Amino acid sequence: MGKAKGFLETFCSCFLPKEHPVLEDARKGHLEEVKKFIQNDKENFFKIRTRHGETVVHLAAEAGSFPIVEYVLEQRLIAVDDPTKTGQTALHRAAYKGHVELVEFLLKSGAAVNATNRSGQTPLHRAAYKGKLEVVKALLREGADCTAKDDKGRTAVSRAQDKKQEEVVKLLEQHLGNFEKALPVK
Repeated sequence: MGKAKGFLETFCSCFLPKEHPVLEDARKGHLEEVKKFIQNDKENFFKIRTRHGETVVHLAAEAGSFPIVEYVLEQRLIAVDDPTKTGQTALHRAAYKGHVELVEFLLKSGAAVNATNRSGQTPLHRAAYKGKLEVVKALLREGADCTAKDDKGRTAVSRAQDKKQEEVVKLLEQHLGNFEKALPVK
């Protein structure tokens, strides 16, 4: 199996475009390498993406590399809500992985708390599904819509229920109850 897998990876890699090294630096949290690249080629930095449309910010957010996300956004080289080909923002990535400090930073930097990907999922859907309780709390504090439905009609509560994320389900149901109590009576 090992030799076959190696052969397939080598064979397939001949047909895929090579990724720019700065993307791997972002995945690994190599801030100094990212800074060097930006200093040498600032004008083209925003064009560098994976074949899925991911930028350095998406990859660093997913990896939990706060310094890279902070640095790139401070340089204003990539918009905070720049989407991948599937509509994922850096906030979706950080929320899914449970990086609460990055989620809070992205929100303070202007990230749209209710941004939807191509499946209609918000960062709250993604965090709830993975049971990232602290991220769910942070998103709710910033106004995440817990009634939002994805393209299959699922809310963040139903996504959490799918994965038996009991603490998240309890929090979201409590939040929904408070939300419904606050609605004006007709």
